[in-house]
Amino acid sequence: MGNNQYAYQEGSDENTPYTFGMKRESNGALVAASINVEPPSTGMDLSYYVHASMLAADTTDHLVAPVYEFIDPDIYKPAQLATYTADSHGNLNTTSKVGNMPYTALTYVVGVSISPSAKLLAVAEAGGTNEGGFQVFHFNGGSPITKYTGLQHESEQFVEFGWDSDNHLYALSSTNLHVYTATSSSVKEVSGSPYSIPEAVSVIVVKP
Repeated sequence: MGNNQYAYQEGSDENTPYTFGMKRESNGALVAASINVEPPSTGMDLSYYVHASMLAADTTDHLVAPVYEFIDPDIYKPAQLATYTADSHGNLNTTSKVGNMPYTALTYVVGVSISPSAKLLAVAEAGGTNEGGFQVFHFNGGSPITKYTGLQHESEQFVEFGWDSDNHLYALSSTNLHVYTATSSSVKEVSGSPYSIPEAVSVIVVKP
């Protein structure tokens, strides 16, 4: 988290997903913390939301988690985006529910990243061998996330995002690095982008 006091990890126990919490001790060590996670409401008794295997935090006390509505093992809906606010004990509370969480464009989310301004959220998606792309959403802290762009470069499988402090989004696919100027009013690919990087797996942005 932005306060450097709590950390969270997604996991599962016998196919049951859960969120594991840790807190920082006075000596700097991270130790297990007993936390509560308030799930989003589906509005139905026979379905519930489960988290995907990734989280992203802003600079204060907010998290975003892609979630899937579980109704039946053979029914797959696109991921939705839930937001959480951590309280002083590390518990995660949410106002997200079925009616205010935006859907992503494809079924499987494989990466999420919040901009340094905490105003934008990049989401990488992969629905199969020939599906991919990424989207940018408006991130609003603990309030519901709102839609922004459509699906970008859906023929590419995106693996990671990076940001700098000059409103640039670096979206790395397995073949190319795409660079965008991304603000709350526009998302536009810069001149010269994309840059070919075959078999890329990770990106780190360093600003001198």
